Amino acid sequence: MATHKRKTINLEQGWEFICCFADLIEAMFRCCRMLYNMCTQKPPHDYLQQLYEKYRESFEYITSMLAWLLSWGKDIHGNVCLLRIKRWMDRHHTYA
Repeated sequence: MATHKRKTINLEQGWEFICCFADLIEAMFRCCRMLYNMCTQKPPHDYLQQLYEKYRESFEYITSMLAWLLSWGKDIHGNVCLLRIKRWMDRHHTYA
């Protein structure tokens, strides 16, 4: 039976990752709060329909790109090459 040796993670590496994750969660909450505020404003500043359309377009684009990457990014064992997907997402990632 093969043994798998786990990589040792030092405190600085682990803490840096945890902080990045916490920053991501905070950004998601800020985005949700902004979307809620934009959707609940009174006319003529009610952007619910426009935001819905932009969300739909963005979701369709992301879905089509991920489907393409998933069909293209399989290795010889049939596993998805997550590194290739990560590189693509890094190029297209924007912060709200």
